[in-house]
Parts: sequence; structure tokens; C-alpha cells
Amino acid sequence: MRNCAFWVAAATTMVCAVLPAAAQRAAMTPADYARAERFMNYNVTPLVYRSGVRGTWLPDDRVWYRVTTETGSLATLVDPATGTKALCDLPECRAGAGGRGRGAAGGGRGGGRTDVPSPDGKRTAYIKDWNLWIREIATGKETALTTDGVKDFGYATDNAGWAKSDRAILLWSPDSKKIATFQQDQRNVGEMYLVGTQVGHPRLEAWKYPLPGDEDVALLHRLVIDVETGKITRLKKGPDQHRSTLCDNIACRGGDWADVYWRPDSRKVAYVSTSRDHRQTNLREADAGTGEVSDVLEEEVSSFFESGNGAVNWRYLYGSNEILWFSQRENWGHLYLYDGQTRKLKNAITTGEGNVTQVLGVDEKARTITSSASAAKKGATRTSCISIALASTAGTCSC
Repeated sequence: MRNCAFWVAAATTMVCAVLPAAAQRAAMTPADYARAERFMNYNVTPLVYRSGVRGTWLPDDRVWYRVTTETGSLATLVDPATGTKALCDLPECRAGAGGRGRGAAGGGRGGGRTDVPSPDGKRTAYIKDWNLWIREIATGKETALTTDGVKDFGYATDNAGWAKSDRAILLWSPDSKKIATFQQDQRNVGEMYLVGTQVGHPRLEAWKYPLPGDEDVALLHRLVIDVETGKITRLKKGPDQHRSTLCDNIACRGGDWADVYWRPDSRKVAYVSTSRDHRQTNLREADAGTGEVSDVLEEEVSSFFESGNGAVNWRYLYGSNEILWFSQRENWGHLYLYDGQTRKLKNAITTGEGNVTQVLGVDEKARTITSSASAAKKGATRTSCISIALASTAGTCSC
């Protein structure tokens, strides 16, 4: 009891000693808050130059990127084949931050840009009043490609609920004459609310946000727009879930539209449909002129299908009419080669106890793939860059 009384008395003494000090603490002033705000992200980030590099691949296998320097914005063009780089003077570089090339699976991003320039740099597409518009770069002339878009049933809208932006989600065809996109139906989806505190009345923000268990979720009605004629061709297939093979979004982590590729001649577009629970995935190909859709491959898993780490690993190799496909059917993430005509498996490209994490490039002429892969060695996970033949099952470390 004596010890107990001692601790109670000591605690009482400490509280009494602390309270006066807290009461005497100086009140925070506007100058204190202003000084602290100087170190917020939006004030510090502009002080860091040449960061946040995101490359945009071009059809000729060159890549360009944009950074902020001491003197302003700088666009650089890199030729990996020769190992050289120079100032980029291409139309898409002159148009501003962002751009659109082959490697990105749908619409260039960067710098908060909400429009998507065409590959030839002559036009750019953007959203206005729930409809899709284009602007002629040379003249500034604006033309509405769609007119029936309404609130929560708009074209190319970027909203997954947990992630959203004002940018247009679409993919220009290689010849810059067509756009693959969608009309997203969110009309019956429940809303999420966010109250922003400020001096005076609070600000209420509301947007569509499907939750687990909701019966009504966002659905994508895929379509192709002929930019020159204005013809809208809706794909003859039911609506898709707002999903990709990477995450619960079609543009993961602020990136580009995943799981969509145009054929080089701009006549067809390949895409992947993913179920809401990520257990069923279908690779499909659509005729851009008629909207006819053919089923190419299907993969169904009992857990969760994911096609890569940070980027999709499947490719439609139109030059050889083959399909590069990623699967974890053997408990490890490996690459498989399918015949595009018969749609049957030709061979496993990689095997073993390790994962192919990201396909970095495909050389169809040399029939080789460059990718990153990880495997456990001596108790540690190591990531390597491998180069492997499409018909092989023995990757070799090349970089």
C-alpha cells in the first residue's frame, strides 16, 4: 500500500508540474503556419529539377521525355539503338507536357495534362461537358466528336472511385485517324462525400464511388471514333467492368490506359476484359470499322489474375500473328506464346521458380524479349534483366 501511495502521489505531482508549462505555451501565430507551409509538398516540389521522368515511346522505337530545369521545361529525344539523345523538336514535344506514343497503352500523361495529343501532333483530344472534343493544334479549331454525353454517363471519363481525374482516357490509332475509348455509365453508382474544412462554410465534394458489395457499379461501353468522319462505332459486346489486369482501375497509379493495343494498320484494336473480382480475364480483338468482336484467349483463376508488375505483360504481336501472354498457372509468373490464328499455345517462353515482373521490350524481327525477372537465391530475392527468345525456355541475363 505504501508503494501504491507513493506512485499515486508522484503521478499527481507530475501532472501538476506539467499543466502549468502546457498552459504557458505560446499560441501559434499566422507566421508560424506560413513558415510551416513553406515545406509542404506543393512548395518544395518545384525546387527539385529533372525529377519525375516518364518516357513516351514512339513507333520507331525512340523515346522522349520531359523534365523541369532551372530555365523551364525541357523535352529530350533518346535513341536507344545508338545510345544518343538530343533536344526533342517533334510536334508532340512542342505541344507541351505529355504526349502519346506506342509504349503507353493509352493517352499520354504528365504535368497534370488532361488532353491527349495524336501521334502526328496535329490534334489533341479532351473532355468538355461529359463529351469528347478535339482541337486542331495549328488553328485552335475545336470540334465535338460526341454530343450525347451527360452527367455520370460521359465519354473517356477517368473515375474509379478511389482514384479520379479530369484527364481523358483514350488511345489514338497509329495513323491518328481514330480514337479507341468508352462511354462510362455511373448513373446508378452510389456517391462518396468529402467535406473540406476552411474559414467560413465548409466545401462539400461528391463523386461516384462503388463500394464492395454494391450491386450497381461503373460499366464501360467501349467504342471507336473516326476523327475525320465523326462516325462512332460501338463494339458489339456487353459493357466491361472498370477494371484492368493491373488494379481496380483502367489507368493504374495515374498511368496510361492499360490492356489496349491498336494493330499497326489501325484497322483493329486488341483489349482485355477483366471481371470485377479479377478472376476471369478475356483477351478480345475488335474491328474498328464494324464493331465486331472476337474472343481470342480466356484465363480463369481461383484467386486473382494480375498480368504484371507496374505494366501489362501481354502483347499482340501482329507482325507474326502471335500473342505474348502472362500467366501464373504454374504458381509462378511466366510468359507464354500463343498462335494468333489457331489461338492455341505454342510454347512456354519462361519456366522455373521465379517471376517475370515486367516486359521491357519485344523485338519481333529478332524474336527476342527483354524483361525484368525476380527469383529467390540464397535466401534473398534478386531482380535481373533477361533477354530470351520467343521460342525458348532458357532466359539469359543480359544486363
